[in-house]
Amino acid sequence: MKTKIIIVLALLLGLSALNGHAQNQKISQRHFLNFGPQFNYNPEKRLMLLGGGVGYEYRINRHLGLTANANFNKGIEDKSVASFMPYYADRSTVQLINIANSNVSIGARFYLNRFYFNASFGYGEERQQLKFSDSRGTRWESERSFYQAYGMGYQIPIKQNSLEIFASAGGTRDLVFTTGLRLNLGLAKNK
Repeated sequence: MKTKIIIVLALLLGLSALNGHAQNQKISQRHFLNFGPQFNYNPEKRLMLLGGGVGYEYRINRHLGLTANANFNKGIEDKSVASFMPYYADRSTVQLINIANSNVSIGARFYLNRFYFNASFGYGEERQQLKFSDSRGTRWESERSFYQAYGMGYQIPIKQNSLEIFASAGGTRDLVFTTGLRLNLGLAKNK
């Protein structure tokens, strides 16, 4: 029992020292604008998507940042696989031709030196291009819902800016794996 108390106290002391050091150290940049390409894979639909995103980050201290992001992705190949949604109520077959998704979200990042972990929550839309076997032909259908994503990344410093390599998993209805690059541009220096 005493060992557990000592371990908990040591962890609390270590975390408070880490927090105190972070508050005292001055951050040269607090505001960042980031943008870049991203590559996505939807394992349920076996479809690759290519897109991009733009975001804003406010660094609270060395270890915490708040983010706002907007992303758009579209299928990079047309794919006709009838097994995804084989029948509607009227027994007509339907094929998934392509997919596009977009989202806007806010979130937070926790930094460990140049590595970070993040979580984002927001609003997303998934659009599917469907080809029906009857007279309805080809059309787009959309679904809007809650968006969430969890990921990690690494920042490579470039003068006052940085290049960011990231990977995440999340989405609206289907799980989508995302990886990509972002260029972070510092907007203003602290005085």
